[in-house]
Amino acid sequence: ALSAGDIVRFTVSGTPADQIDKARFTINGVLGSEVTTKKPGTEEYYTEYTIPTSVYSFTVTAQIHHLTLNWF
Repeated sequence: ALSAGDIVRFTVSGTPADQIDKARFTINGVLGSEVTTKKPGTEEYYTEYTIPTSVYSFTVTAQIHHLTLNWF
C-alpha cells in the first residue's frame, strides 16, 4: 500500500523511439514540466511523484513529443 510521502514513478514510451524526444505528465489536473529522463536501459520517459497527504486517488495522463508531429 502506498502512503503519503512515498515516491512513485509514472512512465510512458512511444514508437518509433528515435523520433520521440520528451514527455510530459498531468497528475490530478496539474501539468508537470517536460521530462527527458529515461528509465535506465529502456526508452521509457518518467517522472517521479511524491504522494501528498490526504490524496487517495490519482488521475494520470501522459503525452509524448514526436520530433515532427509535436505532442500527442
